[in-house]
Amino acid sequence: MLHASAPSAAPSAHTAAAPIPVAAPTSSYWLKGLNSSSAAARGRPAPARPQAPAQLPAAADVVIIGGGIAGVSTAYHLRKSRPELQVVLLEARQLSGGATGRNGGLLWPALNAPWLKTQARYGPAEAQRMMAFELQCLTEVTDFIRAHKLEEEVRYSPFRDGAYYVYDSPQEMEAELAELTLMQQFGGGRGGGRGGPGRGAGGTALLLLERCWALPGAWLACLPSCHPHSFGIHTDVQPLTRSQTQQLLRTDAFAGAVRQPGVARVWAARLVGALARMAAEAGPETGLTIAEGVRAAGVAPLGEHEP
Repeated sequence: MLHASAPSAAPSAHTAAAPIPVAAPTSSYWLKGLNSSSAAARGRPAPARPQAPAQLPAAADVVIIGGGIAGVSTAYHLRKSRPELQVVLLEARQLSGGATGRNGGLLWPALNAPWLKTQARYGPAEAQRMMAFELQCLTEVTDFIRAHKLEEEVRYSPFRDGAYYVYDSPQEMEAELAELTLMQQFGGGRGGGRGGPGRGAGGTALLLLERCWALPGAWLACLPSCHPHSFGIHTDVQPLTRSQTQQLLRTDAFAGAVRQPGVARVWAARLVGALARMAAEAGPETGLTIAEGVRAAGVAPLGEHEP
């Protein structure tokens, strides 16, 4: 049974400890530009979305809370696999109103997944599994966009020259290469040794020939030579000397760099809009309700005799 409230309503006992969302959120650039006239002037399609319902159904087979990439993707795949289900998605603000609509859409493997910290916390086997999952996500998102010809709609843009981590000192780069070598031994990989340059001790600058949603992933370290990734994914990670970095970037400020191919970006909020439209088209019109501006009042287990 559904019980929901408007975002301004007083929190219930279920939500008193976690007042989400905040009353006055900042305006995201990625949402303000979602239907910009400049995009329309360039002849690119605007993201379409299903119409908001006049009221919620009394009950549903599946209720999804949150209209970001995880929630809307779940709705889409449910509709594709079980079109007979009654699916309701509740979003307190608007689709992509949270983290999904507040990032640059970086499709950059392992941007925030330091191998040493991850394996120290979870163990090598679990770290491998996590990084394999992240690589799979990157591959499947890219394949999905291309298979459904969404490149223009979601502004999918692969970077021809990849992306670069740059290092201020030889010691900093040596530590990074040593970590990449360790990951080879475990069959995994990542980039940006300590969360990536410009993110703490891992370096002071992250130079991009474009960055890309937030799918963290893994690198295959090619030090000194490349080999097939143990998960069946082959990615070339290329260390660059000081002179190579200077020639490429037209500056002598860095001791070296590591090139990460396969980097791309996508407008994440537009991808969510496309998924919402495709979810609506994937089954009976009455089988999906996407309710924006509706806050979940609480989550409670069903009683023993409740349907």
